Amino acid sequence: GAYPKGVRENGGQYTHAAVWYLIALFDSGRYDEARRLMLDICPSTAATRYGDMRGGEPYVVAADVYSAEGRRGESGWTWYTGSAGWLYTAIVEKALGITMSRGLVRIGKPRGFDAQRLKVTLKIGGTTYKISYQRGDGDYIRSGELNYLNCTEFRPDEKKGSVEVVRIYRGD
Repeated sequence: GAYPKGVRENGGQYTHAAVWYLIALFDSGRYDEARRLMLDICPSTAATRYGDMRGGEPYVVAADVYSAEGRRGESGWTWYTGSAGWLYTAIVEKALGITMSRGLVRIGKPRGFDAQRLKVTLKIGGTTYKISYQRGDGDYIRSGELNYLNCTEFRPDEKKGSVEVVRIYRGD
């Protein structure tokens, strides 16, 4: 059945599609557009930017946000994990460049924003990696406690407790 005007994909924010579009923007190098859309979709930043108009919790991704008259900004289907999972993927993998594959952690360059004040906590087994970003003269990670495989990848040690990691990146 068709949704009324201004609800879900019929003129509202259909979050699943919006997040897939966000991933496509990152993948196509349209980082400024991606950053703006990410801030609009992410519940905590949207609440800060637009006020408490969403009707959902500021830490929960809604499946849709209505644009219909009288219901503008109202959240539908909160706690909908599909959209939340894809938004997590978009932020962690596409914006922050943090991926895991074949037992390796890769910390890529942040895309679409200056991440110098950003701190990320990544927990793998019994080890907590405290990742920060810093502009610099190269493209590498720095830590006194990691087993590097190359400039931006490492094999996690699941028994170290807490490890500080700094991702150095060029600001181009």
